[in-house]
Amino acid sequence: MPLALSSAAFAEGGQIPERYTRDGKNVSPPLKWSGVPDEAKSLVLVVQDPDAPSGTFGHWAVFNISPDTRELPEAESGKPGPGALR
Repeated sequence: MPLALSSAAFAEGGQIPERYTRDGKNVSPPLKWSGVPDEAKSLVLVVQDPDAPSGTFGHWAVFNISPDTRELPEAESGKPGPGALR
């Protein structure tokens, strides 16, 4: 099974709701994934915006996520919480 990432907050290919932008509450959306390879030691999640006015914009990155973790909840800080880290 290939690695798949999704969010209950918006449809694949759909527009990200204002709540998750700097024009809204600027919170990070809830994310879920599946298909993590059995041999994975840790995961990295990089959030980039390729359509930003000034070119690709890096919003945030989380590294050393336990391969047993399957989701990140919505985070009010705009960045995923410390529960993402091992």
